[in-house]
Amino acid sequence: KNCVDYHPLPSGAHVSTLYGEGTILQFRRSENMYVVKLNFGGTGYIRPTTVLCSVLPVEKSAYTRELRINDRTKLARAGDQLVFGTQSLYLFFRLHHILVQR
Repeated sequence: KNCVDYHPLPSGAHVSTLYGEGTILQFRRSENMYVVKLNFGGTGYIRPTTVLCSVLPVEKSAYTRELRINDRTKLARAGDQLVFGTQSLYLFFRLHHILVQR
C-alpha cells in the first residue's frame, strides 16, 4: 500500500495535481479519494496518485524585489540563464534533466 493511504494530506493543504494546482478540501478514506478545489474554479475528485506534491505559499517581499534590482552579479557562463519560479516549474526542470541524462 501507498503511505498516502495511512497519512493523507490535511484539508487546506495547497497541492499540485495532474489537473493543476488547488487546495485539498477533504480526504475520503472509504473511497481513497481527495476532494480538491482547483485554482481554475473546478472541484476534482482525484486519487492520491494524481497529487504530485504539496505547494508552499510564497510571501511577496519588497526586500527581494529590491535585491534583484540592485543585483549586478554575472552568471558563470555567457549562455546561462537564471529562472525564478514555482515548485511546479522546479519539478518540470528536474524531471526534464533526469530524462535528458538517460
